[in-house]
Amino acid sequence: MSLIYRGMKSVRLLPSAVAGLGLVLICGGMCAWAAVAPTTGQDFEERVLYYKGEKFLAHRSGSSITTFSWAREVSAQVLSFSPSASNYWAETRLLGPVSVILLETNEPPAPAVSSDSNPGARELSPITPSIGGPMSLEKIEVQVTNDYYVASAQLNQAQGAVGRQVAFISLPAGLAAYLERLTARKKLTLQTLDSVDIHAVAAPGERMGFPIKTIRWQGGEWNWKMPIPAKGVVPGRQWINLDDQWGAIVISPGAWLLSSEPESPDKPAGPRLGLLPPGAMNYESGEVMQQRIVVIAQNQTARQTATLARELAKEGNLQTTQVSFQLAQWLIRADFEPEVPAVTLERVTDSR
Repeated sequence: MSLIYRGMKSVRLLPSAVAGLGLVLICGGMCAWAAVAPTTGQDFEERVLYYKGEKFLAHRSGSSITTFSWAREVSAQVLSFSPSASNYWAETRLLGPVSVILLETNEPPAPAVSSDSNPGARELSPITPSIGGPMSLEKIEVQVTNDYYVASAQLNQAQGAVGRQVAFISLPAGLAAYLERLTARKKLTLQTLDSVDIHAVAAPGERMGFPIKTIRWQGGEWNWKMPIPAKGVVPGRQWINLDDQWGAIVISPGAWLLSSEPESPDKPAGPRLGLLPPGAMNYESGEVMQQRIVVIAQNQTARQTATLARELAKEGNLQTTQVSFQLAQWLIRADFEPEVPAVTLERVTDSR
C-alpha cells in the first residue's frame, strides 16, 4: 500500500515516529507516505518503489530501506533495522553540506580595521567569511529495475564554488554503494565537508540512551561503556561495523571519525560516525577535491565486513575517472567524465 499526499508543507519526521504504523515519511517539494517500514522483528519484503512525480526512490531490501529524493532538497539515506537489535535503527545520511572560503573573488576587499597599538595604522581584516548554503540540482538521471535503482546527479554547492557528482546505487540483499566526486569550480579553501553521517534512531517505544553497543574496525573496537574523547577518535581508514549487524566501507584517502552526540528533541544521544575531509585543503579551479566510494552492507558481522573490504581493496585504483568494482553478483562501472556520472550494472556468475 502506498499513499501520496500532495500540497502538504515540508515536514521531516524521524523514522521512529512513524515506524509503528508501518510508514516512512519522505519529504521534498511534495510529501509522500510509502508503506516501506517493517513490523518489529520482521524483515522487509524486497521491493523497488519509484514515485516520479514526487521525485524520490525507495528500496525495501532485507532489513533496510534506501531512499533518494530530489524535490525541494537532494538527499540520500539508508535506514538499517535488525530484528536482533530491535531497539534502534541505524540511519546513514549521505550528501552533507560543504563550506569553503574563496581565495580569488570579484567582491570588494574586507573593510580595513585600526590597530589597537597604532590607531593610525590600517590593517586588512583577518576575517574572511566562508560560503556554504544548500546544494542545487543541475541534472539527474535515474535507472529503475525490479532488482535495483541507480540515481546519478550533478550538483553544485557553496553557491556554485563546488561541483559534486554523485551516484547512489541500491542493490538487493541490503547492499548499497554511494559514489561521489567533488571538483573546485573556483580557487578556494575547503572549510567543512560532510559526506557520510551515521547515527542511531530509536525504535518505537524505546528510550534512546546509548543504543549502539559495539563499533568494530580493523585492530580495535569501541563499546557503550567506554567514553568518547571530546575531539572524537579516528577508528580506522577503511571499514567499521556496528553490533555485528551491518558494515560500512569507505574507499578514499579519508578516515572515519567517531564522536559523541548529546541528546536533543530531534537527535538521540550516543555515538556518531562521519567521514573526515581530505587532507589537502586548498584547491585550484578545476582541481578534484575528493573522490569517495562508500559501501553499506546489511546483516554482516565485523569479520564479514573486513572480508568485503579486502575484496574491494583488490579491485585496483578506485580514485580514477573510470572505476569498476564488484558487489555480490553485480559488477558496477562508473565513469565521472560525463557531467552526470555514467553508471552501468552487470550481473556476473562469480558471486561474492
